[in-house]
Amino acid sequence: MRKVILVLLIMFSFVSCTDDVTFNDPSFQGIKDGENWRANDARVILNANGTMTIEAYSQFEVVKFVVSSPSKGTRTFGVNASNVASYVATYDGITDSYTTGVDVGSGELKITESPTATGKLSGTFKFRAVNADGTESGFTNGVIYNIPVK
Repeated sequence: MRKVILVLLIMFSFVSCTDDVTFNDPSFQGIKDGENWRANDARVILNANGTMTIEAYSQFEVVKFVVSSPSKGTRTFGVNASNVASYVATYDGITDSYTTGVDVGSGELKITESPTATGKLSGTFKFRAVNADGTESGFTNGVIYNIPVK
């Protein structure tokens, strides 16, 4: 009897195992104020004036970068108006907006794959943005992977 139960337990353990692997391709994610955050949708827009806009959406939130160029390299936030990061959250009809600007907030976007070369954007980011009340919010350990140009 023991052997039958042991065999059934072993068989059950093999049957219950699965190989559910999920790939995040494309992906826009990071740690927002200490919590994991992942976009449901993200897009890259190459603007006619040579700048690039990156938008990432979750159910109630939007992260947006407007940077001076889509080429590889690092763009710094909080220094000038040509590179701006923003985060907007809307819950229960209340919208809270955070942004970087000239001497407001900080951070960077490192572009490792340029969308002008491959049609897709990859890189890393981090930023701290400020709302109208002076409250800060931001992201660390941000990763952008294979976001296509729209």
